[in-house]
Amino acid sequence: MKILEFIGSLSDGGAETLVKDYATLINKECFKIEVAVIWDNGKSANSKLLREVGTTIHKMYPIWNFPIRVINKTIGRFYVSRRIINIVKKNRIGCIHVHLSQLKYISPISKQLRNLNVQVLYTCHNIPVKFFGGVNNIEKKAANTLIQNNHMQIIALHSDMAKELNEMFGVTNTVVVHNGIDFNRFTNCKISYEQAKSRLKIPRDKCVIGHVGRFNIQKNHDKLVDIFLEYKKRNKNAFLLLVGDGSLRERVENKLNQFVTKDNYLILSHRTDIPQIMKAMDCFVFPSLYEGLGIVLIEAQAVGIKCIVSDSVPSDAFISDGIYSLSLDETDEKWCDVIQANLERRKLICDFKHYDMNNEIRVLERIYNGF
Repeated sequence: MKILEFIGSLSDGGAETLVKDYATLINKECFKIEVAVIWDNGKSANSKLLREVGTTIHKMYPIWNFPIRVINKTIGRFYVSRRIINIVKKNRIGCIHVHLSQLKYISPISKQLRNLNVQVLYTCHNIPVKFFGGVNNIEKKAANTLIQNNHMQIIALHSDMAKELNEMFGVTNTVVVHNGIDFNRFTNCKISYEQAKSRLKIPRDKCVIGHVGRFNIQKNHDKLVDIFLEYKKRNKNAFLLLVGDGSLRERVENKLNQFVTKDNYLILSHRTDIPQIMKAMDCFVFPSLYEGLGIVLIEAQAVGIKCIVSDSVPSDAFISDGIYSLSLDETDEKWCDVIQANLERRKLICDFKHYDMNNEIRVLERIYNGF
């Protein structure tokens, strides 16, 4: 069976990484995965890895500049829909698996897909209201259309999300496929703490506060920087290690430069060596405003790093005895107290059973085979 994974881009976010893992880990004797994106510049680690393994990537637009954004906003629903249905017909796609906010491009061709016997799946990667409430009401209308016309199967990342989606759409069949990781990459990372620092040229005496995530409002880098600056008052050797890219990167960097010199922080982007980078961290701080799950927390715990997170992070991401939750209303000083109390490195007791991608991909294959 041919599966078309449809997502906005192949940046280095959690949803995009999941699509990459689906394409690389799925049973290739039974399934062939192709990927459709609105646009992709080819620079991200996920994009590079997919191209290296020969995955077909269909770009709706060759470039993504201001005129193209205007065109997509005005007629994109119909232009992209036409492109998708042509790909489906030409490549004999049997199932479209939609991610993030792309349902609006699929609903205009719902009847054509039904006539072609193409099944539709949708994975919700964040708290449902972020995709289906307020300004994203067009996505909710599209979802209802696809549920009615195509019996679209909804996939949630955890049981609480499944209940919320069932209530939102008046269905009872939302299934859970956990956003897993390839644990072998993280638990078998043999590089030492000292070696990890050395390869990144971070001085050995630095106390590294780490974070992995897209530079956007959700990840709350403003709060993260404030916590780091407060902690640096206590520990002059504090060092901030950020991994990610996004529209707010320059703003975050400018804020850091107002208070510390560039030898006090490091920002990395488009990396394929996340386990090795995480090994250089003394703790992982994650003050997100909201999260569907927070897959990087699973990765950090798998590496063995203690995590200090906001209480907006679902408890499903708490898979070890080394994760601590704080309210975003707590002072930066309180966050620093918890960081200071959890810098001692020790082996974490973890329960990975629901987050091993090598198992979760088998769950997804059974869903695909159900069609």
